[in-house]
Amino acid sequence: MAHQIGNILFLNAGGGVSINADVATYIMYKNLMPLCTVLEGGDIAPLHDNLTNIFYTGPSGVTDIELQLPSAQTINCFAVAGANLLSAATSISFYLWDADTSAYYLVVTATSGRDNQPVMVVFENQISTKIKITITSAAAFQIGEMAFGQCLKMPASPSVGLQPARWNTEDEITHHATQSNYNGRSTINTRGNKEVLPFNLIPHEWMRTTWATFIDEAKGLPIWVGWNQDLYPNECIYGSWEQDTAGYSSPLFAKFTLTVKGQA
Repeated sequence: MAHQIGNILFLNAGGGVSINADVATYIMYKNLMPLCTVLEGGDIAPLHDNLTNIFYTGPSGVTDIELQLPSAQTINCFAVAGANLLSAATSISFYLWDADTSAYYLVVTATSGRDNQPVMVVFENQISTKIKITITSAAAFQIGEMAFGQCLKMPASPSVGLQPARWNTEDEITHHATQSNYNGRSTINTRGNKEVLPFNLIPHEWMRTTWATFIDEAKGLPIWVGWNQDLYPNECIYGSWEQDTAGYSSPLFAKFTLTVKGQA
């Protein structure tokens, strides 16, 4: 059996190698919400406008959003960004419709330990035509972005040089001092976080198909990235992305670096 930590590969006794072992890096970008007909919940446009400064809002208590997809879709991810989940003591439950029982069943419930901390929950593939989202809040809530659909799983984990967003702030800090050189108040200009994800050992055929499709469809759009959803599910970033020049690292594999700047 092969085992991978980052891009370090361990071979089994027979010499086989797997670049997919223990990979838990996911990207959410293909949101199904804009395709839905709203059955309950009012104007949900602020939830899928790619802006975290325009909010879907509601009072304390329970708010339900019910959505109808145009056809059955595969769903394995639910994500939220730009929400005051902590200060409003808010939880968001995500339900899917079971056509066999004619009832909704709970898939996941999202909470957060910090306001504006992006949340991305990945689960086994589910197929459904209807969605219900229940927002339970102790105070008035606001949510910037929400998404559900089928996320992209990377074929390899980030390599050496990974810079997790929670370790890296883009904030601009200006330190002030008096004429006598006493410390004064610092000024913080909030600029969010940055995550740098170097990828090696990416099969070139995957680059030609899956990654090329991602580039075409996600160009100019913000994305959610969870660099290790198994070990660190709370270390997710939502923001704009860019990629350096991708190229061959060997006859079979490619390498590139993905950089995401936004909320973490």
